Amino acid sequence: MFRKEAKMEEDWSYNKVLKFAEIQKRLLSIAYFMLKPGGTICYSTCSFSEEEDEDVIKNLLDNSDAELIKIEDKSFYINSKKPYGVHLLPNIFPGEGHYICLIKKPGQLFTKVNSFNPDKYGFNKTYKYGDYLFGLNAQYNFKCFNVLRLGVKIGELFNKGEIRYDYHYSHYIDRFEKELEISENDLKKYLSGETLNITVDKGLYLLKFSGINVDITNSDGRIIKNHYPKGLRRKY
Repeated sequence: MFRKEAKMEEDWSYNKVLKFAEIQKRLLSIAYFMLKPGGTICYSTCSFSEEEDEDVIKNLLDNSDAELIKIEDKSFYINSKKPYGVHLLPNIFPGEGHYICLIKKPGQLFTKVNSFNPDKYGFNKTYKYGDYLFGLNAQYNFKCFNVLRLGVKIGELFNKGEIRYDYHYSHYIDRFEKELEISENDLKKYLSGETLNITVDKGLYLLKFSGINVDITNSDGRIIKNHYPKGLRRKY
């Protein structure tokens, strides 16, 4: 921040760098301890010093089972002697310069539903809240929290036993009876709140873009209806 405020340059000292580095080591160790197996941490600073950047990461690697996630980009600077992250130098990127390192804890963060079961929905417990169905797994203890509605919103229930699936549920499942890969142009239309003119068999579909779940929606054979929440819609 020296280019913005002269006081910052006057206030800087190497002793402060060493002081902050020790604080950062403790903070990162605490964060890693709290991280779930399979989870990731993005450690980032606006410092150029090895003491606050690479040395903090090396301290974690030496004292835990943490793993590095490589960030691949030729425009990033990487310390050849301590390749524990990347620098966004201010002569290449807008801003005053940043250091970024991605860290992963070994393990599996969560288990997705491997198959679609319309009776169990992939949860071992479901409950109704008004006209909506929610699902959760019993191994999670929510008694210590004051939560209004527990679990993942599966969808809205109707009198005939039908359900209008919620987009939250589409992000939870791994497979669906019918899946449809859409183009980038159709994705932008859908996220804008438009219906899609695609000829397919009638029924429910899990919409996907580049393998990523977008929503579970219904088709009459020619038009795919859009029930995406208005608050999430955006114009492209």
